[in-house]
Amino acid sequence: MTTSRPSSSRRHERAPASVANDPGPVSLQSWRPHGIALRDFLAGRADAEVVVRDEAGEEERTPARVFFRGPDEFSALEAVALDLCRGRVLDVGAGAGCHSLVLQSRGLAVVAIDVAPEAVEVMRRRGVRDARRADVFAWNGECFDTVLILMNGIGLVGSLQGLDGFLAEAPRLLTPGGQILLDSFDPGPSEPTRPGRYPGEMRFQLEYAGIRGAFYGFVDVRKLGMTSVQAVESFVRDAGVAMVPGSAFGPSGEGYIRLSFAASMDDLKEAMERMARAAIRANASA
Repeated sequence: MTTSRPSSSRRHERAPASVANDPGPVSLQSWRPHGIALRDFLAGRADAEVVVRDEAGEEERTPARVFFRGPDEFSALEAVALDLCRGRVLDVGAGAGCHSLVLQSRGLAVVAIDVAPEAVEVMRRRGVRDARRADVFAWNGECFDTVLILMNGIGLVGSLQGLDGFLAEAPRLLTPGGQILLDSFDPGPSEPTRPGRYPGEMRFQLEYAGIRGAFYGFVDVRKLGMTSVQAVESFVRDAGVAMVPGSAFGPSGEGYIRLSFAASMDDLKEAMERMARAAIRANASA
């Protein structure tokens, strides 16, 4: 997946190159390790923590207990954001429901969503009244007075272009006069900046108890002059590489394709070379 650096994590020593380059068993969806860690923590495994590994092999570890904090452990920013919530609230990427539970106790109606089914199970067991498995990028339900995206959840837009796309589509989530409350990671001057990316943008993989999620990337294909579905059909036909059209994740995904890097490095390089040749041929014939 592509995002900015997760919050509430600590740096770990660099992984060996073999770990960084071997994607391992990554057939599961990218967020499942997170959901399983939350479920295990609730079941009594107090030391449960998620490994966050970037594409260079750097690791950070996020204790699952972070997602079970009470109001007295919230940051000042979180406290202010919760105080600003009003009306009907959509809590995006709600995890274990720590923010939703506080808002509920204040009498607000909250819909808490997460893509991990285990996280939804945890929230329901903890007393979140309306916890649903859903993806905000494909949301097609009711509108809200407040959309809450804390703990760096907005990083899932992936890039500045992705943020523009999300904000352009945000009105479909909101009632008239509605608001979005979110936080973000400030990388600081020491954070490495990779070519073609803004500071803090990274691709990472989650791992817990030997279960690894996949690396995902959203690639902008708008310059090809095709819809995302047409681009996928073209790459399957001309390059023999399968992917998912961005439009499958909602209107803001149009113009992008999603790649899952669940293969060996040799296979990934071969796939990228095939796609590059196919794109060149498509441009030449346009």
